[in-house]
Amino acid sequence: MKLCSFSHFSERLRGAVWTLLAIVSLSVPVWAGSSPATPAAVWLKSSSAQFPDPKISWVDWRGQKITPKWRTRSRWFFDTAAEESPVGHPVLRTWVELPASHQAISLKGGTSFKSKIDPEDQPFGELGKRKGSVLRFDLDTRLSSATLEFLDAKGKLQDVGFWVELEYDEPVFWLDRSCWQNEVSVKKEKLQSKFLYAGVVCEDAGDAMKMVFLFSPDAQWRGSSWGSHPESRPEARHSGPGWVEYSVEKSSKHFEGVQALGSFSIANKGDKPSEVSEYQVLYRVKKRNSLWSFNVNLGPTALIYAEAATKTSGAIDVSELGLTLKAGAGFKVIPKKIEVSASGYFTLFPILVSPSTLPSARYFGANGRLGYLFNSSPQSPEWSFWSGWYVWGMLVSAGNPYGVKFLSGPQIFVQIKDSRPGGRFKLAYLKLAPIASGARLPSLADREVALGGSLQFNSPESRFPLLATLDVAHTAIGASMHLLSVSGGVQVNW
Repeated sequence: MKLCSFSHFSERLRGAVWTLLAIVSLSVPVWAGSSPATPAAVWLKSSSAQFPDPKISWVDWRGQKITPKWRTRSRWFFDTAAEESPVGHPVLRTWVELPASHQAISLKGGTSFKSKIDPEDQPFGELGKRKGSVLRFDLDTRLSSATLEFLDAKGKLQDVGFWVELEYDEPVFWLDRSCWQNEVSVKKEKLQSKFLYAGVVCEDAGDAMKMVFLFSPDAQWRGSSWGSHPESRPEARHSGPGWVEYSVEKSSKHFEGVQALGSFSIANKGDKPSEVSEYQVLYRVKKRNSLWSFNVNLGPTALIYAEAATKTSGAIDVSELGLTLKAGAGFKVIPKKIEVSASGYFTLFPILVSPSTLPSARYFGANGRLGYLFNSSPQSPEWSFWSGWYVWGMLVSAGNPYGVKFLSGPQIFVQIKDSRPGGRFKLAYLKLAPIASGARLPSLADREVALGGSLQFNSPESRFPLLATLDVAHTAIGASMHLLSVSGGVQVNW
């Protein structure tokens, strides 16, 4: 059995697939670079905060500036083992590789200078594969100096001095991922002081949320100004060199939405009282999370339907553009582990049909699923696996000259979702559903394969996220019927 215009159908199918691949390739940077900040105990990425690169200068024992051609690497990271604060602080880690003919003896600096010779973590290859000794030192101030002693190629003891300088135009500010998860955001109000960095780390403490404000050793805390509402006013807890801790209630009976908690000020040591950098703290106060979720979607759907010729009827090849309404609901059986969902769609009305001699069709479908959520890390997107039942069919006017009345079957559904606070909602999925009509058992020869995704385009702080959606599905009943659909839409979640 051969489909009418099957080559034409295949061309259109290939065109739709290539279009989808182009959209996916363009959207990869959106997923890869969407993290608002990095969690503690990992490398600080430039996408979260642009920390300055170091400028290293060397001098010999006579005080003459030299330029040794030694390989260097530097990276900022969050040192959670630091004793200066309860959550750690940012540190610039630098490695220097000496020539193979040199042997490092000692590396000495000031009190805040932490160093090690031939460390385990270094970027120049495994021990024995690199040229020579590797020096590693950590810095958290704008300017530091140290002295290196080494044996040169002749075995003579040499010493060189060096200093590391960080050049920047304004203080670096970063917000840890933990704060986005606890609905905290920060805005820069004014920048009149030039210290190295400031940042905020948050921690879930049950009914309250802990905020630790960090600042570099060259800065000092100049105070805070919080709102007057008793249930949303941060409470001072502890403080120490380079950090101040506050606590705020996570929910309120009197307020729901984004609230300005107040502001805090930090300045460089020695600056005038008026020369401060001020930051405003925003907090989304939420009532108890509902176990239910809902969505409604409206948008156009382009369909290409092909039916093989039979003994009693000719082949069918029809294209249609219609307006489709979709809706769904979900319920958290065990929050963050097991959910159930139901969704459906229906062609509200056809817009265009080609050829015009054929009647239009209205398509409908419904899904029921049970899903298991894999929460491997709160700092990464969420994977889930779903299984359930799928039904779909067509309503064709004028005596039903073509179409499928009703098909159903099991389905498997894999989904990745990024709904972390502070970032725009993103979702992608892949579905496989063997389908059959009547009492026949479903088979993979008769199946629907679908993939799609959605991306939020309004503010991440919005109470009702608005999403742009794209879905592509291909349905086949052996060689007798093929259906390709490409659907776009605008969806609202709540």
